[in-house]
Amino acid sequence: MNTANAFAFLLLGVTLFLLPELWPQVFAPNGLTGDSTQALWLKCMGPVQVAVGLHALFLNEIRPLWQLAGAWQTVMEREPELDLVAVTS
Repeated sequence: MNTANAFAFLLLGVTLFLLPELWPQVFAPNGLTGDSTQALWLKCMGPVQVAVGLHALFLNEIRPLWQLAGAWQTVMEREPELDLVAVTS
């Protein structure tokens, strides 16, 4: 999954989660407790979609930056500081 797909999953998950709150008239109560099964399904699948999108973003974008920062720190610890002195002849 590429980064654009991960952002789409993230946006879809947020939309799924907020949809029953934005349009409650679409999700009629049909259970014994007066809850909507469709709204409950969207409230459960929204965070799942967000988790999939965040995981893909972590794998594609954040983890390589984290590894690069760790490698850079290792290089900076190994290399001695260079003194910039003008050489005159």
